[in-house]
Amino acid sequence: MTTYRDRYPLSTREIDGVTVQIISPPAGVEPAAGMPWVWRAEFLGAFDEADQAMLDAGGHLVYVEVPDRYGDPVAMAAWWTAYRFLVDELAFDPRPGLIALSRGGLYAISWAAAHPDCVSAIYLDNAVCDLRSWPGGLGDARPAPTEWQQMLKVYALDPADLDAVAAISPISKLAPIAAARIPLLVAYGDADRAVPANENSIPLLANYTGPSQTVIRPGADHHPHGIDPATVRSFFEAAR
Repeated sequence: MTTYRDRYPLSTREIDGVTVQIISPPAGVEPAAGMPWVWRAEFLGAFDEADQAMLDAGGHLVYVEVPDRYGDPVAMAAWWTAYRFLVDELAFDPRPGLIALSRGGLYAISWAAAHPDCVSAIYLDNAVCDLRSWPGGLGDARPAPTEWQQMLKVYALDPADLDAVAAISPISKLAPIAAARIPLLVAYGDADRAVPANENSIPLLANYTGPSQTVIRPGADHHPHGIDPATVRSFFEAAR
């Protein structure tokens, strides 16, 4: 796990009560023209080879601290506050790339569905795409009862109303993303027991009518995340 101060300059800004962490390219690397950036949806510093590849290419990396919100409206309001500051005050590119590992997929897809003009591309890695699977554990996934109750409370949902749970899941938010032709790079381990691909990544891909690429890790479980960083970098650069 990277502690970004070791190699990459990190600044923390408080914007209207929202904590925004901004990581800059390393010393000796000039910021790329147009101020491109990637937005890490969750777990800053974990399995971050792709993040580092983007930084080393002159991009910026951003993380907004709203954990345990499962991509809900409160989290999205915080993201909007951060986004307006980054674009309006720091002249960042108005169309960042999104990096979403595991439950980070909930944030990335919620954001892209609400603001498709504010996204260039999305990299999803073993991403949660159906809350009934994780944390619900209603299929093949290992149940996560603490997170399930937390998610239900955040969204004020009845646990018996599975249609409502499906409606707030990424699998039900794809239409505006596809309409905007936002490319997805979907990576998953085909032996993931926490967020099984057959309940998450595979149905997401089956229902997505926009452009997409798939990388399958044969025999891989939920961890470790990550694919060839050069693939991720090329994916985001092609979408700019």
